[in-house]
Formats: sequence, structure tokens, C-alpha cells
Amino acid sequence: MHPNRHLTPFFEGLEDMYLFAVGDKERATAFGRGLAVLRSWPWQIRRRKELKGVRHVGETMLKIIDEIMETGRCSRLGTYLPFLPPSLKLQLPPPSLPPSFL
Repeated sequence: MHPNRHLTPFFEGLEDMYLFAVGDKERATAFGRGLAVLRSWPWQIRRRKELKGVRHVGETMLKIIDEIMETGRCSRLGTYLPFLPPSLKLQLPPPSLPPSFL
């Protein structure tokens, strides 16, 4: 298991959401590349500056990481959740994770 399991469910959900529900293949690919960075990062990410300047991790992803670290939620994921088909909703993480998971 990788050390960033506290972040990856959100980005997995965002990747799926943009690919299957929104239909934005480019954005889904960008989140997928960022997700690959999170999975391969050798230590747990605690601050956004640890990833600043890393290839495939843009400003949007850094803002989402900040939000998750501060609140345990991803508002972007929660925004689209009501519009997703039921089959996809079952595969996505909730917009927030319990504090014990963080």
C-alpha cells in the first residue's frame, strides 16, 4: 500500500467523474496523471508545498489537496454527485471521509 491513501480515493473519484459523467477526457487524464504521482510518492504528503513544481501536479490539484487536508472534503466531487448515474455513484468515494481515515 502507498502512503497517500488519505488522498487517492478523492482523485480516483474525480478521474472517474470527469471521464464517465462529465465527459471531459482531458481533465480526467490530468487527474489520472496526478493520481499516479500520489500513488508513487514515497512518503505521506502533509503539505501542498511538498508537491509544488512536481510534474503532473498542477495548481488545481494542489488546491484540492489543501481542501482535503483542511476539511476532509472535496467540494468538487460533491458538486457533481447528484448528477451522476447510480452505477457510478456506487463506485465513488463519499465527498468526505471520516476523520479516522485522514
